[in-house]
Amino acid sequence: APPAWRDLFEDCARPLYLDLGCGLGLSALGAAERFPEANVVGVDASPSLVAHARARKSRAGLSNVAFVVADAVAAADAAAEYPGPVAVVAAQFPTPFRGDPSEAVPGARRDAWLVTPRLAESVARGGGALLVKTQVEACGWYAADVCAAAGLARVDDAAYALPPSETERACAALDRPGFVAAYTTCS
Repeated sequence: APPAWRDLFEDCARPLYLDLGCGLGLSALGAAERFPEANVVGVDASPSLVAHARARKSRAGLSNVAFVVADAVAAADAAAEYPGPVAVVAAQFPTPFRGDPSEAVPGARRDAWLVTPRLAESVARGGGALLVKTQVEACGWYAADVCAAAGLARVDDAAYALPPSETERACAALDRPGFVAAYTTCS
């Protein structure tokens, strides 16, 4: 489970940017620089990736970003209880691929993907937007379906743009198309 918000930040009234599956932390660090008035949390299930992201944070000298080892749904549930406004919950490139980037890993179960009905429900409960970026078309369509079922509507993703992750940069360098969408509660 993620640590308590007050253990991460002094001012929990600031907007929250949550980067699920943050990997090496490139996007979360970029968001902390771009939005100095916000609190940014990078979450990954891999302790080694979080350790690497924390080292990058240390070198960057940013105080408005934290990296934690946690489950994505537990982090989204915690974000739903965040004292301030939740600006964005990002799930960037959540499903790996082999070979043809339009297909998910052979045999991958959809319930093992990062964007699940449970995650979408947590985001809907906490407010803000769920930003989904993926190079796997099937993952993008599945995310659209689970977001709709959770009561999240697709909105202009430009309003929720975050700095590119290391995977997004690699896909762009390889000229691999991506799926980008943002979903938020209807108001």
